[in-house]
Amino acid sequence: MLDRVAVQQERFRTPGLRADGRGIAIGERGLLRFGTLTQVVGFFRAFSEEQSLDHILPTLRIIKARSQIQGLEILLELPSQGSHMLDRAAAIARLLRGSVFTGRAPHFVRYRDQEAPFGYDAARLSTVSEGLVLYDQAGPLQFKEEGEISMKGLLLSLTLMRLRREPLSSGPLFIRTPPGLRNAVQRFLWERRIVAGVAELVREASGRFDQATTFYLFRVEQFSARLIPLFEGLPGVELYHARRSNLFVQRGYEHPFALESCRKALEEDGAYFFSGHRDAVDRVAGDAIFVDIEHLKAIDVQDPSLKPEHEAQILTRGGRAPQGWSAQQVSEALHYPVHLIHRQTITEGASAVFINSPQEMGWLKRLVYALPETALESYKMALTDKGCLILNRQGVELVPIGMQLREVFTNVFIPREASFSPPLGHEQLKQHLGLRDGFVVVMPQGLSRAFEVAETALHPLARYLLAEVDLSAAQTRAAAPMAMAEAVELVNRDLGYFALWGHNLRKVDLKSEVGGPTQPMKAVPPPGPPRDGDA
Repeated sequence: MLDRVAVQQERFRTPGLRADGRGIAIGERGLLRFGTLTQVVGFFRAFSEEQSLDHILPTLRIIKARSQIQGLEILLELPSQGSHMLDRAAAIARLLRGSVFTGRAPHFVRYRDQEAPFGYDAARLSTVSEGLVLYDQAGPLQFKEEGEISMKGLLLSLTLMRLRREPLSSGPLFIRTPPGLRNAVQRFLWERRIVAGVAELVREASGRFDQATTFYLFRVEQFSARLIPLFEGLPGVELYHARRSNLFVQRGYEHPFALESCRKALEEDGAYFFSGHRDAVDRVAGDAIFVDIEHLKAIDVQDPSLKPEHEAQILTRGGRAPQGWSAQQVSEALHYPVHLIHRQTITEGASAVFINSPQEMGWLKRLVYALPETALESYKMALTDKGCLILNRQGVELVPIGMQLREVFTNVFIPREASFSPPLGHEQLKQHLGLRDGFVVVMPQGLSRAFEVAETALHPLARYLLAEVDLSAAQTRAAAPMAMAEAVELVNRDLGYFALWGHNLRKVDLKSEVGGPTQPMKAVPPPGPPRDGDA
């Protein structure tokens, strides 16, 4: 049984229990009781996001204990550095359906809750021969220790979680390449004037049946976002973000724990690479020493005495095969097939549509009547013998028919859900296909069926699909003079101030029926002096 701690209580039965400055009963150690290891992982994931674990890692214990009633459980013993820290740990543990205790080994009493704001004290201590005793409301419960789980082993054994959206990172990006691709990646960065450094690292063997392997790590300070899919699609190449100077996590993944808060759990010497794609952790002994790739460029030697006596002959198509080689072997060595493969993830929108079906062309003509006026002007179209190409770099969402294309390079369009295998750069594709300026290259079914369309052939959509109207020119004629029936005499006479006097005007009789005759109205002169002859 437990007794509630009273206000300003100073004496306790549980060893190691004392009252802090707030009057809360707290022991030298805190103990969290969980039923599964998943709850422990959830606790560290939430607790490491708020504060660093470096101050509790030296004395932290993850104990596998077996009780006499409920079987195997996980006990997390940590130093109680004040009631504030233990309150936060208790809140997270109770959310995960765990229980919290405090005290000193082997006696631990239940930590404070809403029913006892100042904590609990044991009513009577039990005799303990080995293991731990936890005092709860139901009574004391003894646990026998069966082993411990190291924090380092827990960190390295967890599977990385896939991120739904990669957060914006201002730090450098690291490219891990095997030895066979080191020169190709280095030359690729050279040609695009990307500032980078390279280091040679050796992965330690993880077991008796494993062996150490060498790989190269490129450090790129400013990496263009459009190059990320190119490197991620290259077999054997992985991109990493640095969580610390010696901790690297693959791009697109995150560790369940905040690795920045667990520095003391891993050795300071060496580096760890957490790969989410391979679900593995590689350890590298020693520090990575990066060398600028600009210093690794080959420089031509001008002194003939320092050059080799025999220079290798360049192997070309149709040339003479070297000794021991057949013509077929030379052709296979120089042939580099490139295919279009289906991508698993599609993020880019379509900027062109290719239509080669007469039925879909009929649908397109009907669709024109539903398109807004802006679409008829912004959408460009070219009608060729291969098919119909509709282009709008702002997006072709208003045309839901045909094959959707994306612009992989400038004026180079491939199916939206496809990508090159192996990945090609713009310069390689330009040299291979002989791309010309002013032409749009379309690859609906691969490089073998690629065709080009001149940009001058692209016209507004309305010009192709709207019916043509022939306008006939109207002929103008001169107006004929009007013939007068009789001569008209124009008289210019001064009528004076009262020109309407003496005219017979008609006055409407409002009392007569509608439409009835009207009575004549005599003009009435204005008031004034009488004239001669008036009565």
